Amino acid sequence: METKTASQSIVAEFELSLIRGGPFYRAQQAARLIRPNDWNHSRRLTLAIAIGWLPLILITALFNPDGLVSLLKDYRVDSRMLIAVPVLLIGQLLMESRFRMVVRHIAEADLLGTWDWARMENVIGILKRLRDSLFPEATILVLLMVHTLTAFRDLVDVTPWLAYGAEPNLHLTPAGCSQGRKHSPAA
Repeated sequence: METKTASQSIVAEFELSLIRGGPFYRAQQAARLIRPNDWNHSRRLTLAIAIGWLPLILITALFNPDGLVSLLKDYRVDSRMLIAVPVLLIGQLLMESRFRMVVRHIAEADLLGTWDWARMENVIGILKRLRDSLFPEATILVLLMVHTLTAFRDLVDVTPWLAYGAEPNLHLTPAGCSQGRKHSPAA
């Protein structure tokens, strides 16, 4: 009988989410991009694409207008902005629904004993603390900045919006500096 009580409390508590938390999530809530029962994907996607793409377009248009067409035709930038970013944002919803489904199934199938439920509650508590911690998101931000600052050394191709010059005197455009993509060297 204790097992049912533990499983019911887990299922009730499992309207929690491993996605709905953390500093970035709270910032999106504060900006009213996410509401309690609405992920608001269209608004979030539009903003994410604008934040990722607009600075590149503006920097290229201001400092290297001849490279603007090259930027707009660059399939790597287009695929990152128009495919990868939406997939990551929509993936949050899928992860959340699958996670809840798995936990609900474990509870309804009565797969765990009393001690196992206590252990699962402990693991869930750890996951929630990690989700709400600043450390994972700060680590990702620092790694992204390090990558951006070091990636320009390994450019393979010279597209007009990204860089100009020949191999020994290769110079990044301002948009190329802000993009900071890493490619393997073509030595």
